[in-house]
Amino acid sequence: MLTLILGIAAMNLFAAVLILLRPKLFGTKLYKPMLKNMGLSLLPLFVLTAAILFMFLVMICIAPAAGLAIGLAGVVLWLLLLPNAGYLVTELNLNHRTADKKEVPMWYDIIAVLALSMSGVMNTLLNVMLLQLIYGVFVHPADAFDLGAVNNRIFWLMISAVFLLISFGIYIGRYLRFNSWDILKPKHFISLLKQHFRQPGKGKELMVFVLCHTAFFLLMYLIVVWPVLTER
Repeated sequence: MLTLILGIAAMNLFAAVLILLRPKLFGTKLYKPMLKNMGLSLLPLFVLTAAILFMFLVMICIAPAAGLAIGLAGVVLWLLLLPNAGYLVTELNLNHRTADKKEVPMWYDIIAVLALSMSGVMNTLLNVMLLQLIYGVFVHPADAFDLGAVNNRIFWLMISAVFLLISFGIYIGRYLRFNSWDILKPKHFISLLKQHFRQPGKGKELMVFVLCHTAFFLLMYLIVVWPVLTER
């Protein structure tokens, strides 16, 4: 597991270095939205980690019920922020190149944006893996780090639901330009949703987008996380 975490950290660092080197190597301006999106991609992980630590601290020092309430609130906040982790996959459209006044080699942008997108995918998987470990701690404490011990229908429904929510969040973030904090303005949020989905074909577009991205994240989860947590 440590190797996985270090590898994900290295991928994030590699992507950041390529973004920062781009203007120095090719005389272009730094594309700051990419760095901002990288920060937002890492934010859910820090929020979930802080929520877990605070939850256990309150459970030990004050009361279990209070700790659980804090943990639940932290998970809700984490879910609202989580699409930011996977949002980096949308950088693959390479639209940052339109802002360049000097041409940057396509090969450089391909590897840089691919690293950036994969860092977002890996961050998403790491977040969901932490959620799985929390689930394991409460459901099967003795084998919390063994995915096989919690390999049941409820677990997979939970994981699939999380990836569905992530995919939906990525969609509305990309095409409706919503941010996680826009949920604080529910009337405006719902109004824009209705306006968007009244357009012909948008419902179908959403369904295909969400199903494709959910399947992609599930496959990546099976490839990356499953072997780590089931190895003996």
